[in-house]
Amino acid sequence: MVLSRYGIEPQQLYSITSDNGANMLAMSRQIEEEIQDSLEDLNNTEEQVEESDIIFSSADGQEMLDLVESLEFERENIAQPTVTAMPRINISPKPKRKRQQWDPENMKLAVQAVQTMAMGYKKAVKMFSVPRTTLRRLAKCTGESIDSVVNRPLGRKCVLPPEIEKELVAYLLFM
Repeated sequence: MVLSRYGIEPQQLYSITSDNGANMLAMSRQIEEEIQDSLEDLNNTEEQVEESDIIFSSADGQEMLDLVESLEFERENIAQPTVTAMPRINISPKPKRKRQQWDPENMKLAVQAVQTMAMGYKKAVKMFSVPRTTLRRLAKCTGESIDSVVNRPLGRKCVLPPEIEKELVAYLLFM
């Protein structure tokens, strides 16, 4: 029905790729049923030909052989559809970029230049080859020393002080 509506022969159908939409899966099942019906019709026609008791002349016999051969050819060339759903996979996020690839000495000089207003952000970024957003973030920390700001570890701040954390680790390893 679907194939004939659009003038598509079963032999022309190679594959159906879908995003598992209900309408595409339903169409695939319907096409599969149509092809199965076509195969059954071919088998029934072939059985009728084989079970026939009619005696043919040699010319009719040759036509009948040609018909049987064409039916076998059609059966071989009708693709057996397989309806398989596309696998559900999680698309992983972009690979993480390497972080903190800038030179700490250049960052110290850039932060110092911006904080003392010797130059602006754009000029400091170009001159010292450091990331603009990182420079802005670090230049805002005016209450701390430049060394502590630049050498601050990445990630969240620890909830527990280092002494308590070491005690906790030792206790957990002891258990």
